[in-house]
Amino acid sequence: MAEPATPRPRESITMRRLGDGTVRYDVRVRVGIKSNGRPDQRSKTFKTIAKARAWRAEVTADVSRGVFRSDSKITLLELATSWLESKTDIKSSSRQDCVDHLKPTLDVLGHLAASSITRPMIERVLHDRRTSGGRTGSGVGHSSLRKTLLMIRKVLDYGVDIGAVGKNVAESIPTPKAEHRPGPAFQPWTVDELAAFRSAADQHALAPAWRLSLCGLRRGEVLGLRWADVDLDAGVLSVRSRLYSLPGAPADIDSPKSTASVRTVAFESIQPGTASMLRGLMDAQVESRDLLGPTYNPDGLVVVNEFGMPRRSDYYSKQFASLTRAAALRPVRLHGIRHTLATVMHENGLPPATAAAILGHDVDTHLRTYVTSSDARQFEASSALGQVLNGGAVPA
Repeated sequence: MAEPATPRPRESITMRRLGDGTVRYDVRVRVGIKSNGRPDQRSKTFKTIAKARAWRAEVTADVSRGVFRSDSKITLLELATSWLESKTDIKSSSRQDCVDHLKPTLDVLGHLAASSITRPMIERVLHDRRTSGGRTGSGVGHSSLRKTLLMIRKVLDYGVDIGAVGKNVAESIPTPKAEHRPGPAFQPWTVDELAAFRSAADQHALAPAWRLSLCGLRRGEVLGLRWADVDLDAGVLSVRSRLYSLPGAPADIDSPKSTASVRTVAFESIQPGTASMLRGLMDAQVESRDLLGPTYNPDGLVVVNEFGMPRRSDYYSKQFASLTRAAALRPVRLHGIRHTLATVMHENGLPPATAAAILGHDVDTHLRTYVTSSDARQFEASSALGQVLNGGAVPA
């Protein structure tokens, strides 16, 4: 009698010889992960190795296609939590962004077993976000939808890697595209409006901080700036940190938004008189520190309250809105100052790479997001293009 076939190494098939001399083949296939973190496996016994291999191949294929339903009870919320815990190399601000963009999905589907999540379930979450999501209930834009979908894809990818789900059902969902919504285009402040704001801001308690914003620093960069990164004699500062704060949570000093954000800003050249303001602020803080002693916060930030504690981001934005109203200026977001500076640099011929370096972002972002062309400039460009295409010369 021929010897029975022997399983190959690492084939997950075990051969057993019974008392009567016959053999059986035990097969084990991992189909997911249990709620306690242990592997979820299926096993079956066959008389021939051919049938054992065929069953194993069938189950493995079903798991790969996502049609095999694992008995794993790990919920989507537990899976998302496990994924976040595995991301040990991301900033606290990036981690919070992940939490924020996962929340809409987890609020609806978090209690369900991750292995039971289907594409229509996720599409329903996206649809509801598009039509009635957001703070006002009027729906969110494509950018927010893209991030929501991206986060759930990452969680389910992680679930596939650890065997909690058989397939990432969010992978085949089309990425939301931008929808054109008619409406007035955003118009940043003009140079005159920016000058009017500066005149009002110079009389405000946060005058040195507003000067830094007028030099193109982001809100978090202003609030996270340390005295150690300011050279008052040279009139320059180095952006090496930013403040990140969320409602109800302590403010956190984090690294800059991106590699391009790390830069040197010649604030005295951009806004003359800023060094004098900062010097006066430093002297006032030294007096407060001497008066309060050990109760004064020693972190060395530039923009602080009377106890040396950092100013919160929402406080700074509210002060900006209040100051804008008091100066009778068109309402814009604080970030709109950066748009004005970018547009001014662009319209005065400053090379995009130089302008982007001053504001701390890459050239593509500078041109795509910050540069706003006026209708007059658009008309001039269209006329010049028309002359070229029709055999004329570009006007000087």
